[in-house]
Amino acid sequence: MSDQHTTGDPTERRTSPATRHQMLEVALGAARAGYHVFPLQVDGKKPIFHAKRTCKRSGPCSGPEGHLGWEQRATIDPDQIRRWWSTKPYNVGIACGPSKLLVIDLDEGHGATAPEEFEGARNGRDVLQMLARRAGEPLPDQTLTVSTPSGGGHLYFRNDSALRNSSQTGLGWKIDTRGEGGYIVAPGSVRPEGRYQFERSGPPAELPAWIGDMLAPPPEPEIAHVPRPRLELSGNRQERYVRSILEGEAQRIEEAQPGGRHHAVLTAALKLGNYVGGNVISAEEAHATLRSAVQMHIGVDDFSESEAEQTISDGLAYGARRPRYANRDRAGRTAAADQEGDQLAHRAATAVNRAGRGLAGDLERLRTARTDRHEPASGHRPDEPPGHERHHEQRQRHGIAH
Repeated sequence: MSDQHTTGDPTERRTSPATRHQMLEVALGAARAGYHVFPLQVDGKKPIFHAKRTCKRSGPCSGPEGHLGWEQRATIDPDQIRRWWSTKPYNVGIACGPSKLLVIDLDEGHGATAPEEFEGARNGRDVLQMLARRAGEPLPDQTLTVSTPSGGGHLYFRNDSALRNSSQTGLGWKIDTRGEGGYIVAPGSVRPEGRYQFERSGPPAELPAWIGDMLAPPPEPEIAHVPRPRLELSGNRQERYVRSILEGEAQRIEEAQPGGRHHAVLTAALKLGNYVGGNVISAEEAHATLRSAVQMHIGVDDFSESEAEQTISDGLAYGARRPRYANRDRAGRTAAADQEGDQLAHRAATAVNRAGRGLAGDLERLRTARTDRHEPASGHRPDEPPGHERHHEQRQRHGIAH
């Protein structure tokens, strides 16, 4: 096969490209084992399906459910699988939720220093061993295990408790999990740097109870609901106005690239939170829009369910403290002030991203920095601080960023 399916410099490739027939057999084999599969990019890890923002509501998306993503399309139907793999050697993704799987992803440390809690650990496997000892349990490695091209490993477990993804905060350093809302790359799939291979075959073991307890989600954060009053806009105009806000922020998230997704989600949540505070959008509608938009990123390149949910909830809560309104006369705002509001949301998100220290704490410091300011003198815009207070805010923001 030609190098058209390689990624990066072909001279750096460590493994031969897969053929279409090989990847079809991988997909059919996984489906026979009861795993719901779908195609990933050739040589890659991302689903091939279109994003929600580009959906034309045709084909599989023409039904009453509307847009269908990779989790909804994943299947064990051999005919559908043959159609998908009839043209290209797509890698194989396994949707963990429909497959009733919880997969523990153990990453290599690559020389990084473990946090104090896991001092001496070199990788996720060492951390899992420490956690097992603390729980008085054996290392849960007697299950289906797959080695990854990066040197890590995937431990497969049966799970019916609807656990979702978690990032390294779920179990520990260099450990992620894939559950509902997440997927895993199937053994037999190929990347330029290597192949996903069985390390220990056989059916997955039942998820150990002690791990399930550690991964049990906390209570859903509550966002205070403020009744949404009737806006001073005509019906159709009001609906278009709200819809444009929601769609714009959803598109911001859907177009985000790895490395910028957290910032995009936080900025969108802050802006929608502003409108929640101004009773333009309900808290429920804002939260649902953000959760729907971010779903396509969950489980891709270590972007986790818990990180997304925490970022959305904190961003909405902080943004609601700085209300924005539909009627500019009522709010005393100008077009320039609205633009400044967008810039403030962007700067707040940037400050939190650069801080690298506890999102909730940083948001609280940002909130305090804003509410500590005095009421502006007559002639100032409502969001414009007096000169010395603006200087204090810049110093505060500088301190957070460093």
